[in-house]
Amino acid sequence: MNTALVTGGSGYFGQLLSKKLLEQGTHVRVLDLSFPGFSHPNLVFIEGTILDRNLVKQAVSGVNKVFHNAAQIPLAKNVNLFWSVNKDGTQIVADESAAERVEKLIYTSSSAVFGAPKSNPVTENTEPNPGEDYGRAKLAGEIICKKAMERHGLDVAIVRPRTILGHGRLGTVQYDATDLASLVNGGEATAVELTRLVRQAHDEVNPRINAVIEFYDDAETIAGADAGFLFVCHYFAKMTDHY
Repeated sequence: MNTALVTGGSGYFGQLLSKKLLEQGTHVRVLDLSFPGFSHPNLVFIEGTILDRNLVKQAVSGVNKVFHNAAQIPLAKNVNLFWSVNKDGTQIVADESAAERVEKLIYTSSSAVFGAPKSNPVTENTEPNPGEDYGRAKLAGEIICKKAMERHGLDVAIVRPRTILGHGRLGTVQYDATDLASLVNGGEATAVELTRLVRQAHDEVNPRINAVIEFYDDAETIAGADAGFLFVCHYFAKMTDHY
């Protein structure tokens, strides 16, 4: 039985990823603080934080792949949480994934690790230079994953997505009905335009999720027999050219 652990599986992207995995016949465990907004016979929910090492050990036991999406997002503005969750939590997930000898750890980082690039386009050779704590903490998580790869032979993939948009979520900016009405009444956007943008984002994000899952499944073929394949994707789930 193919089983995947999705940390942060109750978040916007985590739920989309979990649903796609389930559609492909993978059994999914979600580790999060809150229950996902859907149920499925092959979905197991584990309530808790990635800072709980014993719980993480339990969650990774017997899984094939770990999709590590749990993170403290920039909206929180809590520097301590950026480091405890995004760095220390990632250390625990990497440690326990290596101890369990999972087939692959997929770490969702962020394009924030680049800060404000001195030149464009951003490529695999662009040196990370985060300009704020969130980006620095996510980069620290990348370094942890790379060390786990080097020390333990853990097969690791890293993605650096831009802001992920879709139906029900306009990036990290959440609008309520009053906000949307204000945009329309103020002439900044029509209701039709807002609807079109959200639908377009939803249509774009789903094939990207599918493509990333397929990439992970084929990673050993791409990387040959070498353990510890590291892939950095700068345009994963890129919905717009702006943050």
